[in-house]
Amino acid sequence: MFDAAARNPDWEHVYSAAVVAANTSMRPVEVKHLRRCDVDLHKRIVVIRRSKNQSSHRVIPLNASALKALGRMVERLDQLGFVESHHYLWPACQWGRIDPTRSLRKWDTAWRALRDEAGLPGLRFYDLRHTVITELAEMGVPDHVLESITGHLSRKMLEHYSHVRIDAKRKALDALDAMHAEEQADQSEVLEPAVEAQPMAVTASTSQSTSQSVWLGSVDRGKLLIPFSRRDVRVVEGARLESVCRGNSTVGSNPTLSANS
Repeated sequence: MFDAAARNPDWEHVYSAAVVAANTSMRPVEVKHLRRCDVDLHKRIVVIRRSKNQSSHRVIPLNASALKALGRMVERLDQLGFVESHHYLWPACQWGRIDPTRSLRKWDTAWRALRDEAGLPGLRFYDLRHTVITELAEMGVPDHVLESITGHLSRKMLEHYSHVRIDAKRKALDALDAMHAEEQADQSEVLEPAVEAQPMAVTASTSQSTSQSVWLGSVDRGKLLIPFSRRDVRVVEGARLESVCRGNSTVGSNPTLSANS
């Protein structure tokens, strides 16, 4: 929508209004009736003095996007020479004549042209407010905070957004469950026992005789096992087999193997 608005300066005022609504949940009538005195760019707040009902009068903090859009409208008034505090940010315009003492009544033509150019046919300006409230509800914002930002909400609407909040929580917890299941599956794959390598028959030769031995594991890190009946051969690591030809002795039941050069 920003790219579409940039191509036509006649759409700048309605685009700025849309940015404000999409970042504050303000109603169209609230945006149209903003005056210079209602906006404090230094404190980053906007005061809603005109709304559909008295209970919707409120103060809304401004995020960066809303602050930039309102700042642009203030700058636009400065360029037109409308600097009084009671001047409207979206002043009335009829027959090419701008009257800052009256608010703009409607922007339907510019809004339809902008949304169609942006490829958003059917998008209503009021839908921006519903989008903000839905997103806040999905974030888990409590009802009293939601109403302090958006103004009065009927009990029916609060119940609707409460359902939205529950659905968002359910989706979040389901996603958490799926993540845990995936982690457990990955751990199971890591902990599965490796397939044992098939033993390979290896013939080991000594200076006295030939001994049939078994090589287990890989060639680089396996162990060569020699039957205990052979007292002239010792267990060695790796692929090299050394002979022990002399000095064998037995103490008790434990063989003592030694090699004399």
